[in-house]
Amino acid sequence: MALFVVGALCGSVLTYSFTAPRGAKGRKSAQNWAPGLFRQLETEVKLTPEQVASFRPEIEEAIRKVKDTRRQALIQSDLEIDAVLARIGNQLEPDQKLRMEQFRAKRRARVLRWIARHLQ
Repeated sequence: MALFVVGALCGSVLTYSFTAPRGAKGRKSAQNWAPGLFRQLETEVKLTPEQVASFRPEIEEAIRKVKDTRRQALIQSDLEIDAVLARIGNQLEPDQKLRMEQFRAKRRARVLRWIARHLQ
């Protein structure tokens, strides 16, 4: 019973974190980081278009590094949870082990799709 509760909690937390509705501002998608940052620099810092063009490569490289770091952190977190689920699965009855493996495969595919979609 405890194993089922742990699995359900892990699945619920991940599912909610990936599908929960965001507030009016919500999280910005990683695809929109650069345009949003450049707009802010132009309006709040009053950078000229020439200055934005000059700084663009450096800013885009920093954003790329941040996206890579976030992607790796999410993948590592997913691997940690998957390892726990695998250890739990080893303690289950044969029919439960099969269902756990199916659950892990579906969960992992869902998480990787989310990472690919949101951290391009």
